[in-house]
Amino acid sequence: MKNIGNIIGNTAIVAITVLSIRSCVLKNKEEALIKQDPLVVSGVFGKVNGLSRGAGYMGYCTYEVGGIRYEMAESLPSRQFFGHRFPVVYYRQDPSVARVLIHPDEFREFGFVFPDSLQYVKAWLP
Repeated sequence: MKNIGNIIGNTAIVAITVLSIRSCVLKNKEEALIKQDPLVVSGVFGKVNGLSRGAGYMGYCTYEVGGIRYEMAESLPSRQFFGHRFPVVYYRQDPSVARVLIHPDEFREFGFVFPDSLQYVKAWLP
């Protein structure tokens, strides 16, 4: 029985590791695409759900490009983001490849200056 428990535990660890690496690679690939040909629109967090065991919140930011509405999920530290607008930078050739810019570091990463109009957000960030 101990062997089965070890096998299950090791399999779970390997699966989580593989999924984490895949997620990082995909995120880096999407960020590289966005940086090649970026455009910015305004997005709004229209829904924010609490995650289990105090793990923060999942916000759903919607934005529109060319009359098509897109929605993306974003991990958030606070429920206060609900109803607030943030810049969304996206890849011109595929607007579904996008990132919502919240943290000053995210603005710098994509070559933008953190706007004065979002200074209040710093109090909500860890």
